[in-house]
Amino acid sequence: MFIKQIVPYYLVALAARRVYHEQFVAMPMQHSVEASDSRETLGQVSYQWRYHGIWGRMAVRSLGSMERANAGSVEEFVAEHYWGYNSQPNGSTLEYLVDRPQWRIRKAAGSTLECDVERLYGDEFAGSLSGAPISAFWSEGSAVTLHRGVLLQ
Repeated sequence: MFIKQIVPYYLVALAARRVYHEQFVAMPMQHSVEASDSRETLGQVSYQWRYHGIWGRMAVRSLGSMERANAGSVEEFVAEHYWGYNSQPNGSTLEYLVDRPQWRIRKAAGSTLECDVERLYGDEFAGSLSGAPISAFWSEGSAVTLHRGVLLQ
């Protein structure tokens, strides 16, 4: 489940909200990637977004190479999902296929979240998003194809 999905383009957010009823919002964004192919070298991925004039930041630092997530792991559960489900205004659920290759991941040796959690996500998420994460990693990502959804009653 995604609480809020931040993207840099207004039209992407609008289409996701209108077609799939996803919680996408558009904000100015930037990122940096300092990756290494070596197991001995530290890599870092950082995303920043501007919300109400203030820049927030999420970053992970990692040691190691890109690998498939271990079967049954939290990382596999989070990264390897190929179906989307969204509640619709009429009470039904939209189910749609997300077609993409399996992604390799790099586990994090450390992570950072710097933002006003309450303002961005709501006070009900402040406690759980203010502590250390259960799992942190980055994935290589890829192009995806979203298939037309089917309404489930």
